[in-house]
Amino acid sequence: MYTIDELRDVINTRTGYYTYILYKPAQEKGLYTPFYVGEGQKNRVRDHFKPSDTHNIYKKRVIIKYWDDIRIEINFCDNKTDAKELQDFLILEIGIKNLTNAMGPVDDLGGVDKHSEETKAKLRLSGLGKKQSEETKIKRGIYKKGEYSFSYGKKHSQETKDKISKNRIGKCAGKENGFYNKKHSEATREIMSKNGKGKNPGSTNSNSKLTEVDVQGIKYLMYFKQFSSINLGLLFGVHKDTINNIKQEHTWKHVTI
Repeated sequence: MYTIDELRDVINTRTGYYTYILYKPAQEKGLYTPFYVGEGQKNRVRDHFKPSDTHNIYKKRVIIKYWDDIRIEINFCDNKTDAKELQDFLILEIGIKNLTNAMGPVDDLGGVDKHSEETKAKLRLSGLGKKQSEETKIKRGIYKKGEYSFSYGKKHSQETKDKISKNRIGKCAGKENGFYNKKHSEATREIMSKNGKGKNPGSTNSNSKLTEVDVQGIKYLMYFKQFSSINLGLLFGVHKDTINNIKQEHTWKHVTI
């Protein structure tokens, strides 16, 4: 059996199809137990260790958890048919219930088994009060960010965007919204205000109705005291409080005349 680092040299020195078995550490020290069987050619087995491989979440969890301790067994075959037949034989020999190939718990008929409500309740209770180690948190965090994220470099098609938009209509509105009839505490407001300062200033803010040129005009007119805040608001199409915030330099500080 090979480690992940040794795998590259093995694949580069041989060509053709092969069958492989991924092993994780067993409970007994020094022993390993299989958790996935596959077949392919070239870098197929190494693809399982790439961040973009998110097809089988059960297999991915095992890989993330054990990573450096995973071992790989490779059997080279003459052709794809032989590799596929050997894969099927190994799955049958090891037992599909002992592998992650089925993408979840498996029943006696080989289908994906669904947990009963009682089992689900037990699983929820078993996780209460438990904390993840810092190492686990780091590993899980890595696979959610940047190029390690399953959605990195991907974009929704227009059709998918339309479906998402349609499904959101009427949801989280009124009493359906979890924040309905609730208000942020003063402490939360202060934190939100502090975090928002300096971000998207002026016309770069999508909610802004004014431009830097508009604000220069407002400040010019305020300097000569020719208009009240109400009249300036009517003139530029904004509320008088917006004008007052500019006057007191709560907003648009970066614009000068």
